[in-house]
Amino acid sequence: MSGGQQKRVSLLIATIHSPPLVLLDEPTAGLDPQARRQLWDRIERLRDSGRSILLTTHSMEEGASRVSRVAIIDNGKLLTVGTPAGLIEKHKDTHECAR
Repeated sequence: MSGGQQKRVSLLIATIHSPPLVLLDEPTAGLDPQARRQLWDRIERLRDSGRSILLTTHSMEEGASRVSRVAIIDNGKLLTVGTPAGLIEKHKDTHECAR
């Protein structure tokens, strides 16, 4: 199976019993753009069906465009929490979260 197929199967297995919370660690890492879009479509359908999704990502752009809240953690310390737009506004003139 391709990487995209493997990720889709993993997501199906993780959600087949309809859990209220889905934990995803770097769900689109290593995927080509088409597979990435397809996987995000599936994740967004899960979210729209009422499930909560907690995910980690190193892609700030990808995460900010698809989530309702962001937490930035550095070395186990919670630095900030908020909406993507709120955090951008709050930290636009600082570099404290850009380390």
